Amino acid sequence: MYKWIATAVGTVSLLMLVLAQYWSFMPDVFNVQHRAVEEAKKLNVEVVTGFTTTHTLIEVTNTLLHKPRWVLV
Repeated sequence: MYKWIATAVGTVSLLMLVLAQYWSFMPDVFNVQHRAVEEAKKLNVEVVTGFTTTHTLIEVTNTLLHKPRWVLV
């Protein structure tokens, strides 16, 4: 009986450890200025005050929304 409980607890603990490692992967680092300039060229506008901040906020939000985390919010 105790052998089954110990095996179940060990298995669940190992699964949780692997899942935590998967969820904790950091996204790639990106150059904020370079990405803002690329986006401005794509939209055919010039980079004005606040453009870089707004674009970076959008990028970070998209990264957080699409991070693999299933149920975690």
